[in-house]
Amino acid sequence: MEVLRSAILSEIQALVHVFRQDYVKLKSTQLQGLASLRVHVYQWTDLADFESQTVLRPFLDIVRNENTTGPLTRTAMESVCTILQAYESSTTSTSGLSMQYALSDVVDAVTQCRFQETDPESDQYVLLMVVRVLDMVMQCRDATRQLHAGTMWHVVESLYGISRSYEVTRLAMLSFLMHTTTIDNNIYQVTSSLSVGMATLPLWRLLWVHLGPHLKWQWEALVLGGIVPVLTTCLNDQDEHHDDRHMRMTWKVEMAQLMVDFLRDPLFVIDGFVTYDCAPNPRANVVAAALDALFFEAIEISGDDEHSETTELACLGVLNALQMLYRRAQLHQQHLSCGDERLPSPETLLAQRQRKQLFQDAITTFNTKPSAGIDLLASSGFLPTPVTPHALATFLRALPRGMDKNTVGQVLGSLGKLPQPESSPRSKTPVTNNQSKPRHDSIEFRAQLRQAYVETFELHQMPLVDALRTFLGAFRLPGEAQQIDRILEAFATHCRERDLFGCVDVAYLLSFSMIMLNTDLHNANIRADKKMSCADFVKNNVNYGLSNQGTPLPEPFLISIYHNIATNQFRTSDTDPFGPDRY
Repeated sequence: MEVLRSAILSEIQALVHVFRQDYVKLKSTQLQGLASLRVHVYQWTDLADFESQTVLRPFLDIVRNENTTGPLTRTAMESVCTILQAYESSTTSTSGLSMQYALSDVVDAVTQCRFQETDPESDQYVLLMVVRVLDMVMQCRDATRQLHAGTMWHVVESLYGISRSYEVTRLAMLSFLMHTTTIDNNIYQVTSSLSVGMATLPLWRLLWVHLGPHLKWQWEALVLGGIVPVLTTCLNDQDEHHDDRHMRMTWKVEMAQLMVDFLRDPLFVIDGFVTYDCAPNPRANVVAAALDALFFEAIEISGDDEHSETTELACLGVLNALQMLYRRAQLHQQHLSCGDERLPSPETLLAQRQRKQLFQDAITTFNTKPSAGIDLLASSGFLPTPVTPHALATFLRALPRGMDKNTVGQVLGSLGKLPQPESSPRSKTPVTNNQSKPRHDSIEFRAQLRQAYVETFELHQMPLVDALRTFLGAFRLPGEAQQIDRILEAFATHCRERDLFGCVDVAYLLSFSMIMLNTDLHNANIRADKKMSCADFVKNNVNYGLSNQGTPLPEPFLISIYHNIATNQFRTSDTDPFGPDRY
């Protein structure tokens, strides 16, 4: 049932999206039919409620309407195909008799569809969709056997007429080639083709329905990296081209609609809150972040019609969540215990939530005062007591959400402090344990911490440039040269032990040179004619005058490093939700 519900909601959103592109005003009888269907789909609780004729009627009304455009008619037919496939996959619970009248309506609407001609290639593609819909009808064999002979004759007649058009295949191939797009690095932030982004939205619903409990980390990245940043993006007419702003606003509306549908699902709110917001760290507060994003959009006041639609959806999403919580509050305690035995008790969730808040407070303290933050983490049981270099290195490598990469780099690069004397020479008063510096601030501990940290990376058989890129992606190098020197020395020692180089100094010097090259090539303040050339980089690094197994570094090896860095900058962004440091 949830698969069918997900398919219907996805097709409603896809059709409304095309409607926005073709028509300025969205208030029409056709859209009212889709909106009414969406409300019913939310309310239906049994598979028998999903009566096929009722579900397909708004889509078929668009197919029959002579005032619609080719793209809108085509999308409606695609939706019909998808919904029929969803019903076909539920044949064990859906009788052929209930589908018989729906299939008759589909054949009648598709074989007699009329629309306004716009683009020749797009209009011809509608004919291919007619073939696809009729083919889908024929695949519903149990219901097709009960169709009237006249209905079957319409199917054969339509297919025969279309097959006589030799232009269909050529135009379909041309349309495919013209609409092939390149996916950007982060499709959920900005994409050059809204059709690509729209094609991914049904996958979001299917992932939640089928694999939600098994993709906890991935789903967290999708919500926090895909939906929340889009909803919290402020669009300014003065900063963007009109077409780019319209594309971003359209995508923002679609993501808001997706979140509204998710918040209508009780499992998304309840399971999401238990799985993420009340779970031990490093899980993020997914439900809270989603609601905060909707609140951010709902309170933003603008006279723009496009923005007002997003604001309305944001308010609707918050209302959906409140209605779900209200319905749960009205349930009797017996019904609640019978239906939610797998959920922890409210007292347990409250304790978990409070402990997670304590963890987040400790991370905030760590970002401003690392030593005090480590002490708080240890005293709260998040780190062992006493703190060991391996435990702290593993913790820093995990990079819990909210931890500042700059602070991690400062902790790794700091020299440490000398041990305190047992008594003060002037006052001759013994130093108490509370006054003494913690062991994790000592010089010896920080040296062991750096070594333990680099050992958390698997760099075996990895080229040095890729190893350095992976290493630097987990934190941000401090600005002080001595701190960089200590971190790179530990990194070079690890690479040497992995037999990547015959000499630690060679790995160290080459790593330092690559960092300088990355800064030189990708610094906007350096003129193009002043940037380091490939020949200069090779000249500076081919031979350091050290013993590197008796041979200098090969020039092809250095040239490949130069082009690798020139085309792919070292990045340590804190805002990349899909970055490798999260996995």
